[in-house]
Amino acid sequence: MFKLGQKVSYKKIIRKIMVPYMESKDFNEEEVIEKDRTKSIELTKERSGFIVGTRNIAKKGEYIFEDDDPDQYGHVVHQKTEIIKVYKVAYDMAHTNFVLEEDLMRVEK
Repeated sequence: MFKLGQKVSYKKIIRKIMVPYMESKDFNEEEVIEKDRTKSIELTKERSGFIVGTRNIAKKGEYIFEDDDPDQYGHVVHQKTEIIKVYKVAYDMAHTNFVLEEDLMRVEK
């Protein structure tokens, strides 16, 4: 557990990514498609910064295709989301990164 203002270092960050557009042809009958909503990025150099908060972000989402009404076109429905807790770390006055707790290391003063 890290506290606000605590100095930390890290070498891996989490980035949010957009879910690509999906159509009915992307689905088989009753198929559930799981899409990543984040990606992990390994930094070339270790970075240090200060904890400025925590966030809950979507890691994965599950989607199905529904076409219940024969008079209407079907549509993609978001079924459920896997949520992860990340720390928001400021590494300079204008930039922050999302970092998983297991990727953070305490920096002694």
